Amino acid sequence: MSVSSNKIGVFPLPMCLLPQGITRLRIFEPRYKRLVSEAAQGKGFALSSFDETMPFQSTTNATLVNIVDFSQLPDGLLAIDIQAQNVISLSDFEEENDGLKRANLAFQEHWSSIPTLISSSSILNAAQFKIITDTLHDAISHDAGLTTFYPTPDYQDLTWVCARFIELLPLSYKKKQSLIYEQSFEQVQEFLHTVITGEH
Repeated sequence: MSVSSNKIGVFPLPMCLLPQGITRLRIFEPRYKRLVSEAAQGKGFALSSFDETMPFQSTTNATLVNIVDFSQLPDGLLAIDIQAQNVISLSDFEEENDGLKRANLAFQEHWSSIPTLISSSSILNAAQFKIITDTLHDAISHDAGLTTFYPTPDYQDLTWVCARFIELLPLSYKKKQSLIYEQSFEQVQEFLHTVITGEH
């Protein structure tokens, strides 16, 4: 079917990525090779969460991502490194003949886009914040891929720290969706503190 040229390409995956987050995707389906070709021209694309219960198998919440690097994997497949830019909402989905989905986008205000230094306005005190940042530092420093993605991690930015934890924690993406889109930044901080320290 024909689609509006101003609609953005959508890539639904069982994952979550928040602003400034980086990950690597393996590309092998022709429709996503085409998506990558379009996105490489500066358009970017929408990374949504795969949900088989939703129309077009995609959540309406997503992030706008840009491609920051290309590489070829040992098996010959294309790999792209993507970085999330903004939290967006998607509407008016359409699907092209090869299955590539497109949708209109609208930018959302979201805590993950607002840098937040640890301060009296945070629900975490300095000691609790240090526990969280030290835990994240250990996780990144012991993972070669994460060290490459984040050569200068911003451990002073509470927003950055919380966003990276949500991406890295072994939670279902439905739980991550709930944390990202249904809970406040204060609730996210409380959840992470409980998970990491075991304290309520």
